[in-house]
Amino acid sequence: MYKVAYVAGFDFENSPAAYNRFLSLYTILDKNFEVTKILTTFPLEKEYDNTTEKWKIRYVKNKSIQNLFISFKLCYYIIKNANRFDTFIVYGGYAFYMLPFILLKPFFSYKVVYDSVEIYLPKGFVKTIFSPSTWNHLLGYNFLIRFFDGAICISSYIQNKHEKQGLKTVVVPPVFLNENAKFEREIKDNTVSDTKFKILFYGFPGKKDSLNNLIKVFLSDESLSNSFEVTIIGLNKEQYKAYCNENGIFEFPEGIILRGKLGLEELYEELMKTDFTFLQRPYTITTKAGFPSKLVESLFFKVPSILNLTSDMEKYEVDRCSIVCKDDSVESLADSLTVIKNMENKELAILKDNCFTIYEKYFSTQANLTKIKKYIEDVNNN
Repeated sequence: MYKVAYVAGFDFENSPAAYNRFLSLYTILDKNFEVTKILTTFPLEKEYDNTTEKWKIRYVKNKSIQNLFISFKLCYYIIKNANRFDTFIVYGGYAFYMLPFILLKPFFSYKVVYDSVEIYLPKGFVKTIFSPSTWNHLLGYNFLIRFFDGAICISSYIQNKHEKQGLKTVVVPPVFLNENAKFEREIKDNTVSDTKFKILFYGFPGKKDSLNNLIKVFLSDESLSNSFEVTIIGLNKEQYKAYCNENGIFEFPEGIILRGKLGLEELYEELMKTDFTFLQRPYTITTKAGFPSKLVESLFFKVPSILNLTSDMEKYEVDRCSIVCKDDSVESLADSLTVIKNMENKELAILKDNCFTIYEKYFSTQANLTKIKKYIEDVNNN
């Protein structure tokens, strides 16, 4: 049995997608191999068992200096423990995290694989030059990774990039852990709304989500705004107003409920109450390369999404369990909302059932077990 170390360094509390990726991939690996979790920052110690190998840089507030300390500690850890492991999997595109594995690799027999979940792009010449964090990512993602043995990729777009860099690759989409019987029981009892259709958006929209389109539809079409109730989780009143203003919206429609930031359990409770999640996104390299973990969570909880097809969604038959907008425009969103407005309850019930079918087929632990097992074995036999 191969021995695998999964190395990650990020703030779990403020990175729920990273948190879920780490735990889900660890769970899949642990069913086939002897796996050790190595966490270089560890704010949520109570969330993990005592078998996790962890260390935290304390009293250093400057992140660049903190990463340098972590790099030195990783070198020490590898020298001391490299013979314990056949494969290191590294989550996070930091040059500081990647370099120790590359420098010490010639002296040991381990393989090193990168868990690649997003693409890193320059932010313009001036911003890139004066942003250590940006050139740190760019150096790691575009140059240092070429010295790795492989990459576990969240999408085929990222897979194509890493294959051109000479890496052995496999695509593993976001996986949601189906290990909570309470949630599973409540999902089966989930019913369609009797009055207004409920739409849920959660997370911080930034530039990856077209939440502004939904707000604009509510402002321009009263018949649609009267047919839906929208809940936004992740934005407080001030953040919501700032987001609207940044997108040229200076009126605030009724029918939108702001819940602020919630914990995961509260979030999932809200998710089980809604009819649709909102996932319309602009067509950019970022949305082409990534894959929304929110979609996978929605599928697990039998909640269809309102979305346009980005990333690998088409490959995963997402159109069978979603309301698909033709593109990322306000007009196409209005058309999709009109379809929902005229939808019968039995049609929505079918969509909800299809959600869990698609989840089990592509995004469950079981669906990815054999793929990961074969990949790790191939990397080590190469």
